[in-house]
Amino acid sequence: MKAVRPDNLVLIPDFTEARYRALVKAARDRFRFRRLTDNLDEDAIALWRHDIDFSPNRALALAKIESDFGVPAAYFVLIGSPFYNPFETATRDMLREIAALGHDIGLHYDASLIEGDLSRHEDQMSFEAATLARWLGVPVRSFSLHNPTVSADVAIEGASHAGLINASAAALREKFHYCSDSNGTWRYRSLQNVIGDPATRRLYALTHAEWWTPEPMPRSQRVQRCIDGRARRVAADYRSFLQQHRPDALVDE
Repeated sequence: MKAVRPDNLVLIPDFTEARYRALVKAARDRFRFRRLTDNLDEDAIALWRHDIDFSPNRALALAKIESDFGVPAAYFVLIGSPFYNPFETATRDMLREIAALGHDIGLHYDASLIEGDLSRHEDQMSFEAATLARWLGVPVRSFSLHNPTVSADVAIEGASHAGLINASAAALREKFHYCSDSNGTWRYRSLQNVIGDPATRRLYALTHAEWWTPEPMPRSQRVQRCIDGRARRVAADYRSFLQQHRPDALVDE
């Protein structure tokens, strides 16, 4: 008898660009994609969200796939990420390209970096959102929480804070069938099964771009791929600068 794989487990091939393309198409064929700023009281709609924890480059790859199908998604940018810097020119250009493809840019807010009451967090959130919007030249109208179960003692659960829609709000998620690929595994049910289930009337999908790679690989290698890719780009940028401005510094090579 063929073994049945539990829904809360995942095979490595599930997280590839080809698989992602198939999932977006299947969702597009079943649902009308909506933005967080739209009317979300309809049936047969989908919200599609990305928290950029590791790799804007991977985020751009997924944004292009979604654009191929004419569907919008929301990409949430982490200001204080140790894995990328949104204020680097190359990263800024990738985020601007994501927006130019028709997607929304939001703030991925890390509450663990701030101590204080809710008003202190709202002040910081407002500052980060305004800074990100000015830097990218696009509106920032929403936020999601980074690692919400461990990030802060203060509850940030309102439908909006600091004039920004709370994409992490439990009240919002509860209106939908929520599905997340947190840490490279399906948190509840696999997205394929959720999309294919006739009982799913309203879908809220959260994905993290670093898990979706061109080829199958273990989770640890997907993270290492992001780290190595960034290191190579920084090294290439530095060498390019030296070649242009200080070629004498390359004589020892």
